[in-house]
Amino acid sequence: MSRTIRLVGAGGKKSDPKKVILGYFANNENTTIPDLSKELDVSVPKITSLVSELFQEGLIKDYGKIESTGGRKPNLYGIVPNSAFFIGVDVKQSHINIGLSDLQKNLVRIAEKLPFKLDNTQ
Repeated sequence: MSRTIRLVGAGGKKSDPKKVILGYFANNENTTIPDLSKELDVSVPKITSLVSELFQEGLIKDYGKIESTGGRKPNLYGIVPNSAFFIGVDVKQSHINIGLSDLQKNLVRIAEKLPFKLDNTQ
């Protein structure tokens, strides 16, 4: 069961539509523009424009045509995993652990037990 994601957040504040689309791709599978339009409750022309911008920025990839029950075969779009990364840092008393993951939450690299002295100073 899918849920509709809207571009308006808590308190009526508008979310950045590009971030919403990237968040959708990061947390879901690749999809077509019509399906993304339905999920985000945004018009197909607006989604097409936003996806085109993200494609030009190198954040989204066109994975080609998929089968259709009728009409033209739609293109499948998804995130480019290595277009951006997340860094997680775990600070311990005597060392730190650092992890690097791509936009599809794949662990790219991890460095553990790097020497670090945690002092209670300014």
